Amino acid sequence: MKRIALVGGAGAYHGGAFASLYNGFSEEKYKEMGWGGRGIKRRVEGATIVKIWDEDKKIAQALAEACDIPEVCDTLEEAAEGVDGVIITDDMTMEHQRRAPFFIEKGIPTFIDKPLSPDPAEARKLIELALAHNTLLFSSSALRYSIEVEELKKELDSIGPIALATTICGGELVYYGIHALELAYTVMGPGVESLISVGNDEQADIVRLRYGDGRQLVLMVGRRGVTASGFQLTVHGSKRSASIQVRDSGYFYWNLQCQFIKMIETGELPVPLEETLEIITVLAEAKRVRGEEVPIRVSLG
Repeated sequence: MKRIALVGGAGAYHGGAFASLYNGFSEEKYKEMGWGGRGIKRRVEGATIVKIWDEDKKIAQALAEACDIPEVCDTLEEAAEGVDGVIITDDMTMEHQRRAPFFIEKGIPTFIDKPLSPDPAEARKLIELALAHNTLLFSSSALRYSIEVEELKKELDSIGPIALATTICGGELVYYGIHALELAYTVMGPGVESLISVGNDEQADIVRLRYGDGRQLVLMVGRRGVTASGFQLTVHGSKRSASIQVRDSGYFYWNLQCQFIKMIETGELPVPLEETLEIITVLAEAKRVRGEEVPIRVSLG
């Protein structure tokens, strides 16, 4: 049984979701804390969360009680002792990644919740740190592991080579847009060479990505109140088009964490680190520059 530490984000949605996947949860205690809807009844096999740390110890204690996590830690040092892996949970600040180097330097397999960082330079440093210490590192949107995209991938032969795709979600470009972008990357793969962003702050970010082989992907991230939340991908192939709308969140959170445990067990990365860095770079450049073509160049080593 793999021993996992949950670090940060105890009061955020992902903290409650991830803890429930590993340890189960008390529906009564989740309701008492106002966490209704966060608990997931699927279970990740072969692993359990044995330690939790959060800057707000009271919230960490509450989640520990709700999910039978045996130890609430006072320090990151305590959280690192005797564990096989660590989950650095999204705490809704896009600064959660700052806690990762401590564990990476100790060689502890590390999952950094999305986004790895809003800053490509910081993302690169984290990746290079993991490579330097030979530490397994994984970061991804859970949408990559949705059951709907798994079913779509089974249809690719009947769709034919994809020349154009569109992907859409609601929210802010980096924090939520990573979900729609990674959903598309699951089918389209990496290899973006340039982008142009033509959106605006009031309504939506609209970003056209151009691949080196000529394929194009359009990412649309609508503002809350302008577009409904949700995640949709449409691909246009030489034979036909197909669309998916992701609905089963319990499955994609579960599958994401199953991939993390599989990485610990096999030593194989679920997603190439260079691909993760490309995704972060695309989002950051789309936010930084509007109205002109921007080259995307990503390489490691």
